[in-house]
Amino acid sequence: MPSKRIEALWSDLCDARCKLDVAWERASKAERDLLSGGVPTSDGRLAHKLALREEEAANLRYSKALETFKTAVLFSGDVDEEFPTA
Repeated sequence: MPSKRIEALWSDLCDARCKLDVAWERASKAERDLLSGGVPTSDGRLAHKLALREEEAANLRYSKALETFKTAVLFSGDVDEEFPTA
């Protein structure tokens, strides 16, 4: 059984991954809307720019959560088969 700290870090990592997936979907939709002309150009550019910023922030958060989790597992030696795939 993994330690409580490892479980908490795993939970943080899964949460960060979910937020990254949502941000990626928003950025993709904003790009499709912009390219299709479905929204006015200035609004579409702004929406796309904001969605890309959100995606970048989510990517950074995920990268940090992954590095923290990886380091904690390596140094604790608490490698277990109990972690589901994300």
